[in-house]
Amino acid sequence: MPACEAIVIGAGPAGSACALALAAEGVETLLLDADAAPGGNVWRKPRGADKGSGAWLRSRVAAAKHLAHRAGIEVLDIRERNEVWALDAAGRGHILKAKAVVLATGAIERNVAVPGWELPGVFNLGALQALAKGQGIVPQGPTLLAGSGPLLYLVADEMRAAGVELVAVVDASGLPSLRVLRALLAAPGLLGRAAGFVLRLMRARVPILRKHALVRVDGERSVASATVAALDDPSRTRSFDVAVVGAGYGLMANIDLVQVAGAATAFDAALGGWHAHVDGVGETSVPDLYAIGETRGVRGVEAALCDAPETAAAIVARLGRTPSQEIVEAVRRARVRRASFEAAARALGGWMHVPPQSSAPETIVCRCEVVARRDLDAARALDLDAPAAVKMATRIGMGFCQGRVCAAGTTDPAAGPPRARFPIRPCPADAFGPVD
Repeated sequence: MPACEAIVIGAGPAGSACALALAAEGVETLLLDADAAPGGNVWRKPRGADKGSGAWLRSRVAAAKHLAHRAGIEVLDIRERNEVWALDAAGRGHILKAKAVVLATGAIERNVAVPGWELPGVFNLGALQALAKGQGIVPQGPTLLAGSGPLLYLVADEMRAAGVELVAVVDASGLPSLRVLRALLAAPGLLGRAAGFVLRLMRARVPILRKHALVRVDGERSVASATVAALDDPSRTRSFDVAVVGAGYGLMANIDLVQVAGAATAFDAALGGWHAHVDGVGETSVPDLYAIGETRGVRGVEAALCDAPETAAAIVARLGRTPSQEIVEAVRRARVRRASFEAAARALGGWMHVPPQSSAPETIVCRCEVVARRDLDAARALDLDAPAAVKMATRIGMGFCQGRVCAAGTTDPAAGPPRARFPIRPCPADAFGPVD
């Protein structure tokens, strides 16, 4: 790995924009990402020709001076004095150091466990989007999409455009209030985009069931049917013959690295729950460790992009240099623009409804370790109410995903954020040296 002054972890829109801003100021910057190309899931590089919304970003990252992009890198830990422990695609460990580290680790989807969600053919909405964008793979056969929030309609519109047979879009939220509509109208372009998604689905005669939720998926070795219920009357159900189900109830900040670094977190339900606690320029409670984009609260790509120049300018000043007039002006514009997008994000977060996890005893709540709802109930019957005690008794969250799937359903601030420890991703035992 090349020597650097700053490390940016995550090459999505916010991370890439911050790395470019740092490089433009002459800061030797290393941009690390697990994906093969910059853009994240929002601007994922399509299979074949590189075109679309993220092409300009990838082109600039490739051409930028003072910027080294390394793909296929999983960051496993951040230790004292911002020592970054990373794993490359060949399973080799690297210990990196920089004067400043920026976390731009994005978001994960919130899941709501229902009976049958572990069957092949059930996907997160983001997974369907990533397969379609990155590999050109779309569902074959009748498909039902369920959840709440903007991602539901974005993915539904993309699936419709790809020719997927959508039998229904099941939205746990109702129609947006006037307050939500006013907030969207104040953020340039958001209301028009949102309305476009819905209108195109309606023109395609895709049923939209509001204030309904997915309650069950049935099948033998794969999905065969999905059952949805009205939230105001759970006895009122409808069943659909389907081959694929996509589900997701909004996004949550990905804070694994925030936690292992020992940085403070905060809870805000309107911003997706737990997120990095930062000051006015994005610095966390750990000196010289910054968080930008969805890592400091789910606010959408437009607001995330506005974080980049502000944090880059702060790092330039911390390095003892004078930020250029260009970046100072970019910070001024970004602050004005970000305010309206953050207000819209908060309004949307307050409007979105997340139904409770299924209480059916057979519901698998942890897919990695095959922990059922009845196992949790049995642990709690023994007065094991603390999250750590339940985890030890049932192994919930101790599988391959390390709780990213099962823990993503929690919205209770009293429970605290899911705990993360080194290594936050599986790695070879000898990645950082011989094992005696």
